[in-house]
Amino acid sequence: MANWPEFKKFNLILALAAALPVLAFAIFAVIFYDISHLIIVHFDAFNGIDFLGTKYDVFWMSGVAMVVALINLLLSRALFTRDKFLAWSLAIGNLALMVMFAAAVLVIIFNN
Repeated sequence: MANWPEFKKFNLILALAAALPVLAFAIFAVIFYDISHLIIVHFDAFNGIDFLGTKYDVFWMSGVAMVVALINLLLSRALFTRDKFLAWSLAIGNLALMVMFAAAVLVIIFNN
């Protein structure tokens, strides 16, 4: 059996990484629920607006982030008993990736 405090910290990192895309999806769904016009999805400082899309484009981004988080969560949980370094690397990398995703969603929200 794994060391309990280490396993607890590991599960906390995984829970945070899994909660971020769900939280970003919920915030986006509440704010842009009744919008029917185009949304600025990408903005370049030099050229201005690069890509416009519907709210469903951002919902798809959230869905893909949730799938990636789930795959990384399952892989890191399966690898925890075999190779702790790889499991911790996957968990921390997953958390960093989900923080960047949440930042991207917040930028889309603030630009609109």
